[in-house]
Amino acid sequence: MAYFEWSEDLSVNETEIDDQHKILIGIINDLHNSIQVGFDREDIDKILTRLILYVQVHFDTEEHYMAQYTYLDEVEHKKEHFALTVKVGELYRKQLEGQPSVAFEIMDFLKTWLTDHILKIDKKFGAYLSNHGRLP
Repeated sequence: MAYFEWSEDLSVNETEIDDQHKILIGIINDLHNSIQVGFDREDIDKILTRLILYVQVHFDTEEHYMAQYTYLDEVEHKKEHFALTVKVGELYRKQLEGQPSVAFEIMDFLKTWLTDHILKIDKKFGAYLSNHGRLP
């Protein structure tokens, strides 16, 4: 069983965004699996680098739609994105410095943050897109 599983409860009814959320969940699961088989720092660093790069791709996608569809809560949503970017950067620096248990901290933080963000912030955005002519 995966550490973090996709469920339809997490769907924002926007295929591209849902697919990107699934990829983020997959990367978090890759991190979990790497930790489970034994803390190979190089593997963990690669997964975290992939995560950081993909998070930016995902945020760029959402922010493109926010601008395109004149999303009224764009500023607040972008603040959430910025906060995650800063926090992941801090955790990644700790990992590079060799601080113990940071990989667990990152994994748990991301699972909680992503779930909360999707359920509270992205679902609202998905509903906005649906109501403004953007089809899944």
